[in-house]
Amino acid sequence: YVSHKLGRLLSPFFLLGALGASSALARDPVYAVLLSGQVLFYALALAGRLFPIRPCAAATMFVSLNVTTLMALADAAAGRFNVKWERGASRGDR
Repeated sequence: YVSHKLGRLLSPFFLLGALGASSALARDPVYAVLLSGQVLFYALALAGRLFPIRPCAAATMFVSLNVTTLMALADAAAGRFNVKWERGASRGDR
C-alpha cells in the first residue's frame, strides 16, 4: 500500500529523470533508441489529447495522470492544497 502510494507520487520525477538521462546519453545508439521511444510515446499522448483516437488513449491517460500528480504536488508545496475531511453519514443516520 505505502510503496504504491509513494511510487505514484514519485513516478513523474522518475519519468523526467529517464527522459533527461536518455537525452544526455543519446550519443550511444541504445540510448538514442530509448529516447526515440520516449519521444514517440509522448507524441502519441499529445496526439491523443488533440485528436481523441483510441490507439492513443492509454498514452494520453498515463501522461495526464502524471501531469496531474505534478500539479497536485506543486499546489501542496505552495500551500494551496487544503484538505478538509468531513465525517460522512453513518448507516443509522440515513
